[in-house]
Amino acid sequence: KGVFSPHEIQKKPNKTIPELAKYAPKDILFFINGSDLYAKYVHTKNFLSDLNPQFPIIFDGLLRAQSREIFGEEFDFESDFLSKMRGQYAFLIDYEDALYPFLDFTFLTGFGGADRDESLSQFHEAIHYAQTRFAPKTETVELPDGSTREELVSAKPEEIPIKKIEHENQVYFTAQNPISDKKFSYGFVGNHFVFSTHETGLKSVISISEKKQSSLAENADFRNSVLFDFSPSESYGFVNTTKLVSGIE
Repeated sequence: KGVFSPHEIQKKPNKTIPELAKYAPKDILFFINGSDLYAKYVHTKNFLSDLNPQFPIIFDGLLRAQSREIFGEEFDFESDFLSKMRGQYAFLIDYEDALYPFLDFTFLTGFGGADRDESLSQFHEAIHYAQTRFAPKTETVELPDGSTREELVSAKPEEIPIKKIEHENQVYFTAQNPISDKKFSYGFVGNHFVFSTHETGLKSVISISEKKQSSLAENADFRNSVLFDFSPSESYGFVNTTKLVSGIE
């Protein structure tokens, strides 16, 4: 007596119906679907604050410092990116050819920005800045005494190509680092922002959204196990073991 509160407390668990499965390929290797990535970021800071008031400051400071290092001073990773990630999010990992199972990573999230064009403009600027930092080139510099030396300098933003591509009634963008030839793609599919380390990953999301390719939501294993055999959950994961084994072999 006196230890527990006499009134009943009901906790409603977070339940997610994995809607983003309808954007993933039917035979995808790995899929995970959750809800509200920004809320999880805030929750992490609150959790760290309960441990020690200094921990969330360190956590946030490290994240902001890394963001400034990569994307520059003008791009705020929390307000310009994380805070707009509302609704469901999904991570997709897949490969095209079992003989060359190089993994492609695709990230899909609901995006709460009011102005899509402004958001894309911010992404373009951030990507230009980030890629110039990772595309150094050698220039010959003349010193005051008339001698010369070679210096590594960052590429100029205009030297980082960002191409606008139309595919199946949708528009997306690709950026390529001129030094490493690394290419990645990003854009909006419906109200979702999609980022992929491989153009094929984004194109498959577009094809599925246009009903030209079957989705994971139609996969019998996914439907019979993840959707119906387990109780509602805050997040869902799925691994295609048949595809995993064939890739390992």
